[in-house]
Amino acid sequence: MDQTKQKDYELRLEEKIQALQEASRQKNEFLAMMGHELRNLLAAMKSGLRVLHHPVPDAMKTRVIDVLHQQADHVVRLVDDLLDVTRIIRGRVEIRVEKIAIQDIIRAAVEVAWPAMEENRTRIEVQMPEQDVLVSGDKDRLIQVFGNLLTNCARYAPGGSAVISLERHECTASVRVKDTGRGIRSWDWIDSRQEFGSDAWRCNPGIQ
Repeated sequence: MDQTKQKDYELRLEEKIQALQEASRQKNEFLAMMGHELRNLLAAMKSGLRVLHHPVPDAMKTRVIDVLHQQADHVVRLVDDLLDVTRIIRGRVEIRVEKIAIQDIIRAAVEVAWPAMEENRTRIEVQMPEQDVLVSGDKDRLIQVFGNLLTNCARYAPGGSAVISLERHECTASVRVKDTGRGIRSWDWIDSRQEFGSDAWRCNPGIQ
């Protein structure tokens, strides 16, 4: 094998190695994200079950059961994603885009987090305009995102309060979640994919 062919072979080999390393990195990130989402959903479901262990009015029991059904549906979808080997290797999650009102997303997210809020005695305030604010997005994923945020509010602001607010702008909209918990140090926000250790929670005024 002459030098030109040898260099070409080595270059193609290096490219394949890099591609395999990138695929492995994406797979690990995908699995870590899915594990995080499943953990949050299961924690919220456990909160709902703990609420049902106490004597509660029938209306509250029905509400908790409805929320548990919604969360179970989200778990099924996440497991479907995990079972899709091709998607895992590529590190991609299926996004089902549709036109939705953000108010409906927020209401559903509040329902998802409600058992944790009830268990931790965290008050929730919702601020949003009456007129629908329409966006294109994945309904389940958005409910999952805001539901996780509100569940974290309940977890890290027990006995406190949380506010989720929606603002309409000219061509965009913004949703903010704020609680009275201890918060996260500013430098820990550098890479949002990193998981925070217990010492990351310090004296900032809640998540925002």
